[in-house]
Amino acid sequence: MSLWKSEDAASNAPVYTVASGYGISVNGVTLYENDDLSSYGGTGVYGVDTTEAGITTGDGKKVAHAGWNMARRGTGPVVSISANTGAYSNNKNVYLTFSGGGTGNVAANAQVFVNAESNAILYITVHEPGSYTTTPTAAAITGGDGAATFTITMGGRANRVSYETLVAMGSMTGDSDDTYFPNS
Repeated sequence: MSLWKSEDAASNAPVYTVASGYGISVNGVTLYENDDLSSYGGTGVYGVDTTEAGITTGDGKKVAHAGWNMARRGTGPVVSISANTGAYSNNKNVYLTFSGGGTGNVAANAQVFVNAESNAILYITVHEPGSYTTTPTAAAITGGDGAATFTITMGGRANRVSYETLVAMGSMTGDSDDTYFPNS
């Protein structure tokens, strides 16, 4: 039985342990194309052909070599949120909702405080920072955020991805994932 094969499919991913530290040892078959934070911290194994290896990934990076590659996605909290100069809110002291930021994330909780007379945004408090792989977007829950545009500052290892070549090969066939490894 071979330890891997050259077709981009879960059944061909490396069968040996490629990641540990999650309470169990995990092989490439289990991690095949995983990007869900709630499942092994967003660590995934991908089959990358020579065309895909030469193109910047969906994460904005390039892999070192075609073959079986492991991606580790960093996570981080929402550190602060600011509103544009002159921003106002039609709703008093409204909460923000967060969208995007990766799959399997832990949602943040933040509240906008406004001046009762002018509706000008005074400050924004992050109650729960959450955990995201990429920067989420924020909007007022009731949709009445007026002229406010929110800028989110992330901490930790959010927006960071590292790739490690597990098996270098120039003969990878098949094409399963175009989200992270597009062909053009």
